[in-house]
Amino acid sequence: MKKIDRERIERVARLYASNEEASQALGIAPGSFSRLCRLYGIETPYARKRRRWREVGRRRRLGVQEEGGASWPKGPYY
Repeated sequence: MKKIDRERIERVARLYASNEEASQALGIAPGSFSRLCRLYGIETPYARKRRRWREVGRRRRLGVQEEGGASWPKGPYY
């Protein structure tokens, strides 16, 4: 069995939107991909997606608007 370099795992984890796609790109099982990411301390695509959703939710609860984002009308339109 060939060892997969850390750099390659980092790149695949960054490029693909899901653990399944990333593991297919490496030719390994999704569980093995997740295990390698934990071993090397790399954020998986799944963890990245969850973190971003948590950050968005936190910003919404605090009423912080992102720069450059669309703002919804504040009037009686909705």
